[in-house]
Amino acid sequence: MLFRSEKLVVLPNGVHTELFEPREREAELEAELGLRGRTVIGYAGSMVDYEGLELLLEAVAALRSHRNDFHLLVVGDGPHEGVVRAMASRLGLEGPGGVVTFTGRVPHAEVGRYLSLVDIAPFPRRPLPVCELISPIKPFESMAMGKAVVVSSVAALTEIVRDGETGLVFEKGSASSLAAVLTQLLDDAALRARLGGAAREWVRRERDWAHLVGVLTTE
Repeated sequence: MLFRSEKLVVLPNGVHTELFEPREREAELEAELGLRGRTVIGYAGSMVDYEGLELLLEAVAALRSHRNDFHLLVVGDGPHEGVVRAMASRLGLEGPGGVVTFTGRVPHAEVGRYLSLVDIAPFPRRPLPVCELISPIKPFESMAMGKAVVVSSVAALTEIVRDGETGLVFEKGSASSLAAVLTQLLDDAALRARLGGAAREWVRRERDWAHLVGVLTTE
């Protein structure tokens, strides 16, 4: 079968914004996880080596050296989980008095409950070819929920996050740059709200699946 090139349409990643909407914090879950009174930095996704979670732990360790008003929540599992958890243990970030909680895998229908607790959503992808070329879906979910997203400066992420407008960008591969951006957001709730609101509006306008599928019907 032959395909005419003019009939081919490339659709970018998107999200069902009606499934990921801003919502109140789940108070029961917040209490269960011991997150009350903390600004929550949250990652929800696969734990694979290119996601840069070790970089996130380095940044969190730097923050913990001089503040204790935040907590890192990691939701999900994957082949790199053992490495990441071992590093968290080595840095003294997990356990009693720690600032990191790993939930493991949760049902997809429950992800929204966990994201309701998140104030800052980092996506610290490493400077690798796959990360430069392919954008993940997870940032769109956080953006749709009005979260303040932080992304590394790989091309596939800076295509969807405008620094200072719909999120903040840090220098890829740099834990110190990531720590500086996280500090900026930890210290400024108004900035988090502004970026999160703009992120949701951009996703609704540009990356809602209803809009993207509509493109096919007009081509």
